[in-house]
Amino acid sequence: MAFMRQANLALIAPVSDVDVDFRQRLAVDFPTSLASAADMSLSDIARVLLPVYERWLLQARNAQRD
Repeated sequence: MAFMRQANLALIAPVSDVDVDFRQRLAVDFPTSLASAADMSLSDIARVLLPVYERWLLQARNAQRD
């Protein structure tokens, strides 16, 4: 139950300077898909980034096989 409480707090907490910087960096690095990262929810950002991470993971696994 404590985890759920902490997770909920993370989602509703005020945005920190670090979070703002991270969101700005996302908008720069992914201008097509995350141009509005500053206004997106964390779950929306994660949903957009999932295919990117999956592609990176596949590339890393393929590199290990070579």
